[in-house]
Amino acid sequence: MPYIHGIEFPEGQATLVEELIQELFNEGQCAVYALPYIGSGGELRLACGDYSRRLRSHAGVFLRICPGPQHAMAIRPLHAITGAARIGITELSRTKLLDTIRVWRWETRIACA
Repeated sequence: MPYIHGIEFPEGQATLVEELIQELFNEGQCAVYALPYIGSGGELRLACGDYSRRLRSHAGVFLRICPGPQHAMAIRPLHAITGAARIGITELSRTKLLDTIRVWRWETRIACA
């Protein structure tokens, strides 16, 4: 099974998660980091800007991704109110998910500013 930033994802999930992260990197400043000790399989977090400056605080996290049994799950951040709490990352839901993540990024920026 392939690893993405230190978190192990099944083959089909890994390609979708890599494409999603790459798309978000192309849009602007964001940092990705892994928390392998959370949950059973770990968790990827994406934060606004340079996360190394505020490593101990969790401000700016706009997306959490966990591996799942059938598909990876995108988890809504604490400061966002739009969308469902958990959204499965599939090829069919990709465009709608990207729009939702962009809203989460904006809502998180407003809450943490």
